Amino acid sequence: MSNIKVTDLDFDILKENLKDFLRGQEEFQDYDFDGSGLQILLDILSANTHYNAIYQNMVANEMFLDSAVLRESVVSRSKALGYTPSSIKSAQVEVTLSVVEKDIYEDQPSSVALPQYSNFSASKDGVTYIFQNLIGQTLADSEETDSGGRKIYSGTFTINQGIMVEQNFEVKFQEDPNQRYVLDNLNIDISTLIVRVKQNPQDSNATYDVSTLAENVVELGPNDNVYWVNENESGKYELFFGNGRIGKKLSDGTLIKIQYLTTSGPIGNNIDTGFTFSDVINTSTSSYELKSISRTSSSFGGAEKESLEEIRFTSPKYYEMQNRSVTALDYKYLVQKKYQNIESIKTWGGEDNDPVYYGRVFISLKPKTGFFITDTAKKSIVNDIVKDYNVVTIDAEIVEPEYTFIELTTEVKYNLREVPQGEEYVKSLVLSSIQNFNQNNLGKFDSYFRFSRLISTIDDSSDAIKSNISTVKIKNRLIPNLGISSSYVSRFNAEVSPGTLSSSNFTYEGITKCLLEDDSLGNINVVSFSGNVKLSVKSNIGTVDYNKGSISLNGFSPTEITNGDDYINLILTPKSSDLSPLRNQILEIDSESINISMNNISEQFLTQNEF
Repeated sequence: MSNIKVTDLDFDILKENLKDFLRGQEEFQDYDFDGSGLQILLDILSANTHYNAIYQNMVANEMFLDSAVLRESVVSRSKALGYTPSSIKSAQVEVTLSVVEKDIYEDQPSSVALPQYSNFSASKDGVTYIFQNLIGQTLADSEETDSGGRKIYSGTFTINQGIMVEQNFEVKFQEDPNQRYVLDNLNIDISTLIVRVKQNPQDSNATYDVSTLAENVVELGPNDNVYWVNENESGKYELFFGNGRIGKKLSDGTLIKIQYLTTSGPIGNNIDTGFTFSDVINTSTSSYELKSISRTSSSFGGAEKESLEEIRFTSPKYYEMQNRSVTALDYKYLVQKKYQNIESIKTWGGEDNDPVYYGRVFISLKPKTGFFITDTAKKSIVNDIVKDYNVVTIDAEIVEPEYTFIELTTEVKYNLREVPQGEEYVKSLVLSSIQNFNQNNLGKFDSYFRFSRLISTIDDSSDAIKSNISTVKIKNRLIPNLGISSSYVSRFNAEVSPGTLSSSNFTYEGITKCLLEDDSLGNINVVSFSGNVKLSVKSNIGTVDYNKGSISLNGFSPTEITNGDDYINLILTPKSSDLSPLRNQILEIDSESINISMNNISEQFLTQNEF
């Protein structure tokens, strides 16, 4: 038995080891271990040992963050790093509410209080969603009246998608020393938690005291009203209170009142229709009803709770932050943790910026939907997230991503004889492959465009494809101030070929269908075409840096964009078909600029008998 290798835990090896062991015993030297009776016993012993080995291996895996597969195990390991997984997040939107008196009152106040948790509603895809203001608001006198002479009050504030719920507990340590405070709902936005405790409920003068979320135990004493929140083994959130040394200990009979927002998460994003105020404001002397409601953007910020893999990735990096933001990576992990409506994020220090800006860190975000986050979201990230963690000498600034789109032209050579479905079928396969390549490899910060991989992807779309000849151009979008002479800089961050600048059409100085061209010497001109004749409209309107791939326009004042967009496409040909993004640049294949031509070369595959 001492010669058995305990690491050999496969069923067949275990069985052979047991046979070898039994053959070595004097009592079993004449036994046939391949007989049916002993075979059954050996199978049972081997299977039992094999299953136990698998089970023990699985148990051991759950002890480590890298190998655990159960969410409760990953969450438990992250607790040791001081990390609480993010909950579902509610969508929010900034609205301007105007209410009007239901009647003309003699006593007209200078403002009207909008109660906390007032109900608003909006619709998307035929479904109605409830929004609430989490903070009471003041609607100021607009100094206007409606057509009936009733006074109008207005205010601008943020509302969150969801419904506020209240849950109560009574501390009963004597009955249950292991009492737990578990929140019932799975769709809780824990950032909206409001916890209040009443220590002496039998005292008629006792009131509820607000308990705050503990974040730094170093500063806590025995009388601080604080709580901690963690995700428990069932995926629900559980509250913990102080022990009398770190945080105030709750006494028997203490009442706990907990309020939180239950929300639909990302489903509440991108709602932009049907906003209305569902309540009526009543005071002791007057009532007010909806006059109008407007929004500054669609709803945003809703997100699912943090997934298992996100917890596994983020928790050790959040631990590296040590509850402060100093390096650029600290800011990245902080924003990823606190703001979940992000598909991709890039941070860099001012020393790496162009131009250099010391004492500043730059943050660029690509949202899960759309190209840019809203101004309201930017303010929320800087004021509500970053401000509490950054050091005094460093300021954070959120900048927009700079999208560089790739125009792809490809000639696909294929053998039609190998495709019964026809040419259009092969073309659809190629288009689908290109779109999948874009989705899987591009569209995020630090995603490089590898031309050879795209070529291989096109060839692999179908066995009938024999080769392809592809070329790329790069395109930036310039949003001009129409009719205003302004300066612009557009960075491609790639070495480009002289004489390749072109643009989409625009109107300039009353001349339609103008475009930009360079003269191969670095100068940019506005030109127009009359048939095949090129007309010069404006010379030396800017310059091209061919080495850096940068376009500078000075005194550029188009009055109209021909295609109806709000941007002008600036197009260049890169010297290298491999493209590398820089800082907040995102590379992405423009789905509307994929040009596929099909070339049937089946005659090259004719047999001798077919000639």
